[in-house]
Amino acid sequence: MVSNVEALAGQFGLRGFKDAQRLLMDAASEMRKKGTTPEQLKDIEGIYYHPLFSHNHETRNVVFGSGGKSLLSSRENELLIELEKMPNKFRSKAELLESVFGEGYSLDSVKKNIDRLRDKIEADPQNPRIITSRAKAGYMLNDSSRPPIEKELSQESLEEEVYHHPGFTYYPEKHLAVIGETETFLTPIENAILDFLSRHSNTTVTHEKLNDLWEDEGNGRDPKINVRKQIQLLRDKLDPDKKGRSSEYLVAVNGIGYMLINPRLNNNG
Repeated sequence: MVSNVEALAGQFGLRGFKDAQRLLMDAASEMRKKGTTPEQLKDIEGIYYHPLFSHNHETRNVVFGSGGKSLLSSRENELLIELEKMPNKFRSKAELLESVFGEGYSLDSVKKNIDRLRDKIEADPQNPRIITSRAKAGYMLNDSSRPPIEKELSQESLEEEVYHHPGFTYYPEKHLAVIGETETFLTPIENAILDFLSRHSNTTVTHEKLNDLWEDEGNGRDPKINVRKQIQLLRDKLDPDKKGRSSEYLVAVNGIGYMLINPRLNNNG
């Protein structure tokens, strides 16, 4: 137990959380002297330590390793606490609505508060890395210091999801597309778009649906213009030989939307 506390103190020190490091080292010292769990450790309850920040549930303060600080509103604080309960696991909008907001609120309330939360804790809220989203899955708190939540489903669900296309191999959970021997990483919005298109291969996905994905990622700019730009960026990454020209994989459909063509799949694929 003592060695674990000392190891944890070392990790906090490396991340810049010097106060937490001193608290844990003092606690470890008392444990060695008395052989009991000291009172200091109780102070850790109510504080979530993330690789990039610490979050005090009572004061609603988020303190960053760089020294900056953000004060959350009561609702933002409750929402972040709820995400911290299961880091690295997607929480649906409906689940967050029920847990944090209750009756009298809509799913849009979840999105608006996630956007505000991102504005306060993300280095680049338009390209979120801490709180990410996925179509139909919801929102997830990414925390590299904690193990992923195991999926309590079938053995098949424990396997990594992979999408096979004649031109590339796509790993949605890694935000990664492999073209030949080249690994190409996707931004969160590029990944959200490709994830949705790949699940609806050989089917037209409307502009309206893609606009919804853009807004779900917390982007406040004109979705119509920016989705078109993201599609072009995706084309350049997935079909680099056709860069600047029409892609054979990701095509526009008569002004209705876009389609990811995969000849390996039938129209129901």
